[in-house]
Amino acid sequence: MSVLIIGCGDIGLRIAQQLLHAQHSEQIYGLVRSANAASHLTKQNIKPVLADLDQTITLPTFTDALSIIYTAPPAQQGMHDTRLQNFLRALNTQSVNRIIYISTSGVYGDHKGNWVDETTLVNPQTERAKRRVDAEQHIQTFAQQQNCAAVILRVPGIYGPGRLPIERLQSGEAIIDPAEAPYTNLIHADDLASICVAALTKGKGIYNVSDGTPLRNSDYYLAVAKLAGLPIPSFISLTEAQQQFSAMRLSFINEARRLRINKLEKEIAPVLRYRNLAEGIKASLLEK
Repeated sequence: MSVLIIGCGDIGLRIAQQLLHAQHSEQIYGLVRSANAASHLTKQNIKPVLADLDQTITLPTFTDALSIIYTAPPAQQGMHDTRLQNFLRALNTQSVNRIIYISTSGVYGDHKGNWVDETTLVNPQTERAKRRVDAEQHIQTFAQQQNCAAVILRVPGIYGPGRLPIERLQSGEAIIDPAEAPYTNLIHADDLASICVAALTKGKGIYNVSDGTPLRNSDYYLAVAKLAGLPIPSFISLTEAQQQFSAMRLSFINEARRLRINKLEKEIAPVLRYRNLAEGIKASLLEK
């Protein structure tokens, strides 16, 4: 069965590379919007599909049923994911077997560091999270109408090569005192790609995603500083952070929760390489 990856940035390319490494027998397509990106995909043995999700798009006719992995983010304004809506409309004439959507655990809102699972009601606090809830609803409606399987992955902070807070640590930015720091959840980019590949053949519904080990936000920064050989950052209080941090950074700090991944482990059962954060950071520092 052919696989169509929507959004071939870092995660999309990692998914494609894992499929190629596993000698996936059918064609792998990647939807991108620039000729340069299309040329890069061709060199990777991925067949490019040129389209701009911000416009009404047309897709080529695929010769067999598609499995779709949707990694593209919504636009940065509004309450609706118009990009996803444009794409789903273009799929009406295609045969879709399965669609996997990368959402965010931010749809849960703040739970004061308590545990959440897939039965926890969504309570998005930011426009960004509200767009993701809108997207999830459209995915579910599409799957019902097309009688195909839908897998929605609620993903936390992604770390990996090029995704570590190296510049922030090098600049001397302070972090919250670990005694006050909220919980966060993480997943390595390669493990997220592995989960997407596993979900091509297993699972249906909504799944929390993480490495299974929530930690304090500041402990992540301290681990990166230690393993990268950078100075330990100074500490500030949570109150001081509210005054000094950017709105984007505060949106993550002000929403604390711990993700249960029992359902993911039972139904999709991905093999995660980096359940140990230190090993994941070390590997990320080595990969250029």
